[in-house]
Amino acid sequence: MARKKAKLNSGARKIILLALLLLIAAAAVFVFMNRAAISARFASAGGTDSVSQSEPYTFESGSQQVAAAVGSGLALASTNSLQLLDGSGRAAARQVYSMVYISQPTENGTVYFLPELEAISRVCREKGLILYADGARLGTALVCGGDMPLLPDLARLCDVFYIGGTKLGALFGEAVVITDDSIKKDFRYIIKQRGGMFAKGRLLGLQFDTLFTGGLYEKTARREVELALRIRRAFEDKGFALYYDSPTNQQFPILPAAAMEKLSENYTFSVWAHLGGGRTAVRFCTSFATRAEDVDALIADIRDL
Repeated sequence: MARKKAKLNSGARKIILLALLLLIAAAAVFVFMNRAAISARFASAGGTDSVSQSEPYTFESGSQQVAAAVGSGLALASTNSLQLLDGSGRAAARQVYSMVYISQPTENGTVYFLPELEAISRVCREKGLILYADGARLGTALVCGGDMPLLPDLARLCDVFYIGGTKLGALFGEAVVITDDSIKKDFRYIIKQRGGMFAKGRLLGLQFDTLFTGGLYEKTARREVELALRIRRAFEDKGFALYYDSPTNQQFPILPAAAMEKLSENYTFSVWAHLGGGRTAVRFCTSFATRAEDVDALIADIRDL
C-alpha cells in the first residue's frame, strides 16, 4: 500500500509540474501577443511620453527630405526640421527623439554632401539630438571628390561616427569615434558588459595604424570606386539605366531578365528591386579584393549582351 501511495504521489507531482509549465507557456504567449498594449499601459501609467518603438529613426538617403517607418508611424527629416507622423499621416501631437542615424555612404550608394550634413547637424543640435554616422563603407565616400565631408568634417558635425575597417581590408573591427564628451562616460564599461572588449585589443589598433599609414585607407577605397565606375560606364554605354546615381563602389543597373540570366552564369550580384515589366534593379559591388582582370571580363560580357 505504501509503495502504491508513493507511485500516486509521484504521478501527481508530474501532473502538477506539467500544469505549471502549460500555465507559464500560456502566460508567455499572452504577453507576446499583447506586448504593444502592455507597453503602452506601462508608459501611460508612468506619465511619460513614448513612441511605439524605441529604435532610433534611421534616415538612409542623401536627399533633402527622407523618411523611415517607426512602428505604425513615420519619421521625416529635412534640412531644417524633424517631424513624426502618426499612422493616419497627421503630425503627432507629442514627439520624443533621441538620435538621428545616418549612413555615409548609404546601402544604396548615395552620399551626404557637406552642406546636407551641416544642415542635419545644425537641426540635431537645435533639437538636442545625437547625430550618429554609420561608416561601414566610409572610405568609398571620402574619395568621391567634390563637396564631400572628410574626416575632420565628420568629427566637427557628428557626435559619434565610426570608421569602417572590414570593407577596406581589415580582418575585423571598426574604429568608433566619439566627439561628444557627455557620451564618452562609461563607454569602455559598456563595451565590456556587451562582451565586446578584446583581451588583445591592440591587434585592432594595429590594423588601423597600417590602414592610415601612407594613405593606404584612401588608396584602397579609391581603387574600389574606380573599378565600380568602370562597370557603371559599361552598363551606361550599353543603354542600361541606373536605379541610383551612386558615386561609390556600389552600382545599381536596371536589367531585363535575359541580361540577368546571362550575367549570373559567371558573376554574383544582388537583386535590389523588382520594377515590373521584366526589369530588375541589381547591385554590383567591388571590394578591396576585386581583381582588375575580373572587371575587364565583366565589361566584355556586358558589351556582348
